[in-house]
Amino acid sequence: FTSNHLETRDSSSLTNSSNDFRSLCDAIRLCLGLSMVFLTTLLGLGGGAHSKIFNTWIKFPAIQLKPLIFWPNRDLIRSTQPKQIISKWPSLRCILDCTEIFIVRPRHLLLQALTWSDYKKHNTAKLLVGIAPNGMITFLSKACGGQSSDTHIVRKSGFLNLVGLRTYPGAWVMVDRGFPIQEDLMFRQAYLEISSSQLWSSANDQRKSTQNQEGCQCPHSR
Repeated sequence: FTSNHLETRDSSSLTNSSNDFRSLCDAIRLCLGLSMVFLTTLLGLGGGAHSKIFNTWIKFPAIQLKPLIFWPNRDLIRSTQPKQIISKWPSLRCILDCTEIFIVRPRHLLLQALTWSDYKKHNTAKLLVGIAPNGMITFLSKACGGQSSDTHIVRKSGFLNLVGLRTYPGAWVMVDRGFPIQEDLMFRQAYLEISSSQLWSSANDQRKSTQNQEGCQCPHSR
């Protein structure tokens, strides 16, 4: 009985330590953005072991964190909207942009072509991100190849179904250049605002001005 108990305890502790090790591998890669080759050498794993661990265990936190990205209603958007944005864009519903993530070049030639990004000069996965005026991420599309255009991703992602007559008529969507979706929004009684660059540049100018003022405060002038 004692030997069986020890064997069970050792097996359980081994399983727990294995789970902790897999979680550690995922955390290191996500937080530091290290390559699979580097982590394989660092952790002493052989072949594609770490790649299999990461691809398997990354699905669990994805399921747990998915409910954090949701499409809020009109009242929640208005109650959390910054004053600077309310004065200029009182009906602003979402700030839309695409982001690209570098990936390992696929072996298949067709996948190489579909994931090649002329903008990044690299093979990438491209996602559409929607951000509320208060900075909360409210929409995230499925990953597409880096060759996909911004307009194509918007139309295929289901975003246009959220901005419509039933959900938020008269809403404004702010985008940067490269999103010619004005007609798509007009069919849903929504409007397009292409001035996000002005918004971010004015914010950056204000931040730099504050930093310069702080940097100009010399010790002898105090």
